[in-house]
Amino acid sequence: MKRSERELIEYLVLFVGLMVFFLLLMIFRYESAALKMVAMLGSLFYVVWGIIHHAADSRLTRTVLVEYVFISSMVFLLFYLVLCV
Repeated sequence: MKRSERELIEYLVLFVGLMVFFLLLMIFRYESAALKMVAMLGSLFYVVWGIIHHAADSRLTRTVLVEYVFISSMVFLLFYLVLCV
């Protein structure tokens, strides 16, 4: 499989995952506990996707990992503060 084909599949997985995340946010918009869980799972999905994406090209470094964890944590915190408090 060519690199461009693999990247297309990887980004399609990311897109579908994010669409599922937003759909779940809409479905559970009135349930605070469920929103917390959806936000946590969405953030975890993003970190795992980033690790797999960079590991496939042997570009995964500690800096990249910290970046994905930091961005994911900030997004989770934003969702938590805005939607669940």
